[in-house]
Amino acid sequence: MPTVLIADDDDAFRFLLREVMAVQCQVIEATNGRDAVTQAKDALPDLVILDIDMPLLNGMQALALLRADEKTRAIPVLMLTARGGLSDVEALLQAGANDYVIKPLDIKKLRAKVARFIPSARP
Repeated sequence: MPTVLIADDDDAFRFLLREVMAVQCQVIEATNGRDAVTQAKDALPDLVILDIDMPLLNGMQALALLRADEKTRAIPVLMLTARGGLSDVEALLQAGANDYVIKPLDIKKLRAKVARFIPSARP
């Protein structure tokens, strides 16, 4: 079963993501960007889902560290953002995100995007 790291400081949102993803993946969690980077290096998940706004390191900072490390550079990263403007999305992709999901969450879109990176995780 593929492994997904979910990093979000909002407990309720992280719970929702865990419930959605646990059907198709093993889920590990982080509540801030620093823990997300550490766990990604330790677990080498098949996919990282990073929220933009987190304490200690925000999602963009965590993404930069993941991309700078040879061990985690190739792990696909899906960013969560409440900002859906074109310039915000372009910034995410230029920073090295593989894709993004705009909050509020559309479960079908999330599952479809996850399946693009982890074909065995199709619902």
